[in-house]
Amino acid sequence: NSGGPLVNSLGEIIGMNTLIFTAGGNTGSIGLGFAIPINKVIRIVDELKEHGKINRDFEIGMRIQSIDEGIATYYDLNDTKGVIVTKVYRNSPADIGGIEVGDIITEINDFKINNENTIFGVFHEFRTGQIIDVKIIRDHKKLMKQMKLERTR
Repeated sequence: NSGGPLVNSLGEIIGMNTLIFTAGGNTGSIGLGFAIPINKVIRIVDELKEHGKINRDFEIGMRIQSIDEGIATYYDLNDTKGVIVTKVYRNSPADIGGIEVGDIITEINDFKINNENTIFGVFHEFRTGQIIDVKIIRDHKKLMKQMKLERTR
């Protein structure tokens, strides 16, 4: 099923199906599906009912890049998890929060950051005006910074 409710063995709705994986050659589903957890579905539905939209029009004010082997070697990192900050815009939430070019972001509000894809997914969890904790590595030191997600100007 793609697009319907995901239920457990008790018939309780536990998620919303989003897509199914199929093998090549039109052989149909192989039994692997992907779903959004129900708590996220409820949050989105409630926000749509109350405001008519999802409030994600915030800016973070930085550019990032996934860490590859070359970057990990250059910065003497143990692995390639996280993202590196490649640009910080003046007076942006990142700048005001103390984020600098070369910082390695490893975690945001207890969400582990593996690469660019995960950080973009994590930012979908937040709303304009929210203050987030950003764990970084700078000069081999682990630091915590805070950013307030400001409305896009």
